[in-house]
Amino acid sequence: MLQLTQLSGNLNFISELPDEPNIDAGLSAAQLKAKFDLAGNTIKQYINTTLLPQLAAGVEAELQTAAYPLAASIEAANTQLSTTLPALSAQVTANHTELLATLIEMTDILHARIDELEAQINS
Repeated sequence: MLQLTQLSGNLNFISELPDEPNIDAGLSAAQLKAKFDLAGNTIKQYINTTLLPQLAAGVEAELQTAAYPLAASIEAANTQLSTTLPALSAQVTANHTELLATLIEMTDILHARIDELEAQINS
């Protein structure tokens, strides 16, 4: 199971400001704008530096775990093919050789019979 780090930091940057923030309270206009941007930037940093790398690593691990049985099955099939194909090839060659021998034998028998018939016709 994929374990992800939660974003648990305080994002209440705006609600913690004084009700009437002003320069006298220590906030310039630029500092006030920065406070409004702080939560979004904190979330963006969490997503980019923590969440996405953890998700990528988790997905990679899941893919490797899921791919291992498939790779093992492919390897087993390749092993079976590499041992079966030579035997099959040898069997086909043996059958081919046997078939050729039978054809030659039948041809010889037919030639002998033709010779017999020609001898009968000529006598």
